[in-house]
Amino acid sequence: MAGGLSVESPEKDREEVITIRPDVVQFEFQLELVRRLDFEEKLSRFQSCFAFQELDEAVEFCHTQRGGDAKIVEVEADSFEERDMDLVSANQFGDILRKGRDYWEGNAGSDDPTWEVVMEPPVEVVDVVDDLV
Repeated sequence: MAGGLSVESPEKDREEVITIRPDVVQFEFQLELVRRLDFEEKLSRFQSCFAFQELDEAVEFCHTQRGGDAKIVEVEADSFEERDMDLVSANQFGDILRKGRDYWEGNAGSDDPTWEVVMEPPVEVVDVVDDLV
């Protein structure tokens, strides 16, 4: 199993494909199954946009998860929820069920959660943050 994400460049003259590890793709699929079984009223992660409340959190994410190769934008959304993105990983099937339920309920998975803002589209980009990543 392999995954890929096609990303359009802001200049719209090129497209980049980001390869996603198979275990991440598998966990996202299983997390979606937990949502469909127990939290059908929640918006799927596959239909969501993601952000952080604080700029420093977005900068850290860009450095740790994207190798510093990203643009940060300020956005506005009418509908959103905060969820602990640290719950979006598991090593065993039992972890997937527990972490999936905690994620969709909006619970923290630890004493130091990483809160992501999960937004329902449309999301409006209101500003581009320069020279931070």
